[in-house]
Amino acid sequence: MQAAWIVVVEACGVAACGVAACGVAACGVAGCGFQAQVATLDDTGGALPAPDASFDFASCPEGYTTVLPGPSRYRLISTGGRAGDQSDGCNRDAPGATHLVVLDSMAEIVAVAALVDGAPDNSITHNAIWVGGVQLRSATNPADQWLGFDDKPLIDQWAPNEPNDGGGNEFDHGEQFVLVERGRHYLTDASGNTQSGALCECDGKPVAAMAAAAIAASR
Repeated sequence: MQAAWIVVVEACGVAACGVAACGVAACGVAGCGFQAQVATLDDTGGALPAPDASFDFASCPEGYTTVLPGPSRYRLISTGGRAGDQSDGCNRDAPGATHLVVLDSMAEIVAVAALVDGAPDNSITHNAIWVGGVQLRSATNPADQWLGFDDKPLIDQWAPNEPNDGGGNEFDHGEQFVLVERGRHYLTDASGNTQSGALCECDGKPVAAMAAAAIAASR
């Protein structure tokens, strides 16, 4: 896949970095808050999800100011929390309309990685964020049965040697949730007890039923 994005990171000032060919160029950012904006999207013909015509994105809660590919709005949580708790926090922002980010395009995955890579070191707990992915407890292999929070199969864009459930087998179901970690492209499985930041998405949709049950089973 060949694609090009321009990411602008605002942090009490402006710095810019390029993201090209599905790679992420980290940029140093000094200052306090930051947000990523992606100006152009996938040029490979891969369509982004169609917006929900019935949902008014202007109604997203205050704080949903981070702009990534597609029509959704996003809120970055830099303070640490467990996967289930961060998921609950996103859900509470606007019940039925907000949740941990569902990664449903390569452009969105690359932009989320750029957001984490471009943040000042340790400004996000664990230099990582929880995203909307969960593994069913019925999985017998670390790579099997991963769902996005929309109940669709998780996009297969794991970092090297991931997912591994910690020890390379699925005997104890130790790592059932998904992180995007600084410098690791792109997804890693992790214990839900790991203290990490999170990225919430506002798109007018709730967490789907199967994913919600999987979250509850692995809390």
